[in-house]
Amino acid sequence: EIPFFCYTKVSAGPFPRNMNRGRIEYYVQLRNEATRAALKIFPRTEHILSVESYYLNQPGQIRRLIKEYDGRSILGASTWIWDRTRVLPVARFYDTWATPEAKGLKFSLVRPRGRRRVSSVGSCVLFPRFVWEMHGYGVPEPFPEAGCEYNYLCQKSGVPVWLTFEASLWRDPDTVDTPTRYPWARRV
Repeated sequence: EIPFFCYTKVSAGPFPRNMNRGRIEYYVQLRNEATRAALKIFPRTEHILSVESYYLNQPGQIRRLIKEYDGRSILGASTWIWDRTRVLPVARFYDTWATPEAKGLKFSLVRPRGRRRVSSVGSCVLFPRFVWEMHGYGVPEPFPEAGCEYNYLCQKSGVPVWLTFEASLWRDPDTVDTPTRYPWARRV
């Protein structure tokens, strides 16, 4: 029920998941190209939903994000990963570079609810078209302290930025570069 555009391009990577300027410049170029191409196909678009491929297999959560969107702000879904490196597994917030206010957020049984005002969101983001038209994605300065391409878009937007816990997306541990699980003996 939502016009869909999937931008595929052979990666210039592989880029390790680190705070590398070349990696972020590449993602800036990719995201701006993808948005430009989508708007060419759907010229009457008023709002943009950008979802990284890791999360496309979770349409129920993406629909929750859309349902909660007010049309006047930037709204991002919370992203989580199961951390099985300790005796008791814990879900921890995943994209802390894009959302530094979420650093340290974790839960074992009951996930956070509601929403929180933040400086930036990433990975699964919904925003008015004019936000991208004003500045597009870019590399925030000073880099890397200022974040990634999502931080640039959010900070330049001039609109409120919200992180919602009502739409929770889960990252597959096999798609990350850091250890997220250890054998039971090593956890103990």
